Amino acid sequence: MTRGWCLAVMLTITQDPKPPEPYPEELVERFEDAARERSGEATLLLKQLDARYEALAEEDRKKLLRVLETRLIRTREKDTLDLPLAILKVFERVGPLGAEETIRALRHQSVAERPDLLAETILSLARHHDPKHPRLLFEYLVHQEKSVFFAAIDALGEYDKVEEKHRKVIVEQLLRSYSSTISSSLPPPPGSRRTPGKPDPFKTGDKDRAREAEAHFDSALARLTGETNIHGVTNWEKWYREARRKRWDQ
Repeated sequence: MTRGWCLAVMLTITQDPKPPEPYPEELVERFEDAARERSGEATLLLKQLDARYEALAEEDRKKLLRVLETRLIRTREKDTLDLPLAILKVFERVGPLGAEETIRALRHQSVAERPDLLAETILSLARHHDPKHPRLLFEYLVHQEKSVFFAAIDALGEYDKVEEKHRKVIVEQLLRSYSSTISSSLPPPPGSRRTPGKPDPFKTGDKDRAREAEAHFDSALARLTGETNIHGVTNWEKWYREARRKRWDQ
């Protein structure tokens, strides 16, 4: 090993890292203009911004993500979901900072008022696979809109790789919702009344929609537990009574 070669290696190691690139102000302005005009160019410009993201300083990354979140929550009812979904994909790719913006959007009234966008935002948050996030999704297990309700169930199934202790909490919440959903789909006993204010995702007696819910619940629970041959809330509740104190991960 020559002295010159060693010197070159040492210089490479001690050199300062490449400085961050400046904030792409002009590109951001073009993106915002295209998005306001509902132009298809906005999605192409978003890809260019995404490609620049890693080279930015952290504060500029946050600034860029906030611009994207603002555009996401300004989605109008008549707009397609092409651009919002592309923005959510960027948030998924960049990790925790993107998750923060997804949560911010999830809580915004404009997203809450558009069920298809709300459902996609719920699913996108779950794809971050952060074990702190399921508690944010539990409230959607009583949502009146079917697409949102099903999205919440499917999203919770995404946490199949988190620690066992977190999965057990999710399974318990899903089983509570599963039981409530099935019982609310059955005709009430003669003379009985539903408790005022109690969430009722399905109209009483709507068995078709309840069957749809069963498929979503069974799939999510199977992913979380690894038990693929259990179907129906009664069987799942029986299994959980026996398995909740056992180790699931061997």
